[in-house]
Amino acid sequence: MVKYFIILFMCIIPIIGWGQTAEQYIELANKKQKEGKSKEAVNLYSKAIGICKDSSQYFIKRSHAYLTLGLSVEAFDDINTAIKLKPKNAEAYMMRGYIYYILKKADKSIIDYTTTIEYAPTDSMKAFAYTNRASAKILNRDFVGCQTDCKQSLLLDSLNIGALNNLAMSMDELGRGKEAIEYLEKIIKIDSNATFALMNIGYKLSEESKFKEALAYYNKAINAGFKEAYVFNNRGYSRLKLGDIDGAKEDINKSLKLDPSNSYAYRNLGYVNQAQGKIVKACENWNDAVKYGFTKYYGKEVEELLKKHCL
Repeated sequence: MVKYFIILFMCIIPIIGWGQTAEQYIELANKKQKEGKSKEAVNLYSKAIGICKDSSQYFIKRSHAYLTLGLSVEAFDDINTAIKLKPKNAEAYMMRGYIYYILKKADKSIIDYTTTIEYAPTDSMKAFAYTNRASAKILNRDFVGCQTDCKQSLLLDSLNIGALNNLAMSMDELGRGKEAIEYLEKIIKIDSNATFALMNIGYKLSEESKFKEALAYYNKAINAGFKEAYVFNNRGYSRLKLGDIDGAKEDINKSLKLDPSNSYAYRNLGYVNQAQGKIVKACENWNDAVKYGFTKYYGKEVEELLKKHCL
């Protein structure tokens, strides 16, 4: 007990001239982080760490702020410090597992999520760790392992939307589209405004050439607030296939405004201009699609269109 109070006292020493404690800086930093002002949050977390250098939790918080700024090296350094300070801190392993995941280092991510599961103090954290480990297994294309982890997560939390979404993704990768849609529909039953699930159902239906049904799901996603570039692009393609050329063009241009390097949107815009008899513009669009990496990510479809219509 004596040691505990000594550490606590060290962490609330005020800075001369300012009178702020470490906890007060943390409170201010948390507020800035929620407001999306991560750079200011980092500065405030640093002030707290300057007062209390042995708080694992403070380094975790600053690591997260660094990550939102795209500073993965700094985020990684902080999370390693957090683990050194508290080697059984499940939250720190969860955070490092996430950093490895976004760096596409799936094997290391899996190891850290496994450690998180071992040290997790609550079933809720354990369920999230299983879900996140499943995501890392998807990166490794271990879809059976993904399904095993998701089912473990759902045993702990039957309403875990992340686990259901991972199951949908794994089924999709295995070519079991009907089951993928079933899992996505379970998500919508839990949260009728789960916009990503609405969008993904729309995408699966469009793959099956059910463009009218797909359009309805895209509309629901957008009306619920999902305003990402790819949902407008996908809705535009469904509109194109249903003969709504003007609506398709409007949506695809919205997509490109949100993401000017969206190679798939340029491919679709080319199809729209082709449908309007504007072959020169279509060729320009398809050349832009190639420029922004369509062939690398999606194959040679656009190159074949260029050979057929533009050379």
